[in-house]
Amino acid sequence: MLTDPGLPDGPRTMVAFAWSAASVFPVFVALAFLWSAVFGTGIVRIAFTTAHCAVIAVLRTAMALRARISPLTFPPAPLFT
Repeated sequence: MLTDPGLPDGPRTMVAFAWSAASVFPVFVALAFLWSAVFGTGIVRIAFTTAHCAVIAVLRTAMALRARISPLTFPPAPLFT
């Protein structure tokens, strides 16, 4: 689908963003649980969740700019900022 030349940049970028976000999310969740299991602190889960949201926000901004779409109007903007 992403290689279809007739696909507009908006949907192509949205699919690429979703794929990338879905790939990053489980890694952060696993690390948060591992850290909490080893060290027994809840604050770390909060820090990891915050870091995850920051990574997703940077990723969506970078992908929107790469596709020449305004990061503020890119559909994932309200979800991760």
